[in-house]
Amino acid sequence: VEKEDKHIVFSYGRMNPPTAGHSKVVDKVKSHADKIGANHSVVVSHTQHHKDNPLHHEHKKEFLKHVHPDVNFEHSTKEHPSFLHQLKKFNQEGHTHA
Repeated sequence: VEKEDKHIVFSYGRMNPPTAGHSKVVDKVKSHADKIGANHSVVVSHTQHHKDNPLHHEHKKEFLKHVHPDVNFEHSTKEHPSFLHQLKKFNQEGHTHA
């Protein structure tokens, strides 16, 4: 039995703080996913440092969700801290194409 293709369009970024440029990326992820009938996710990094990354990941997601209510946002974790870890996680969730 052949496994059905499952696509996901995603972006990974620090987005600390979220900017108008980040919004363009978010819009592109969503529009491309809609165009090809894929799932989508925008992943913000979980790291936080007072100087370089002042916002907690929940605050970043809250702000982004306010601006983009129809977009799926999530954050990285210690178990899935990087772009490649996110790809592996999506594959484990059954996605066959990213």
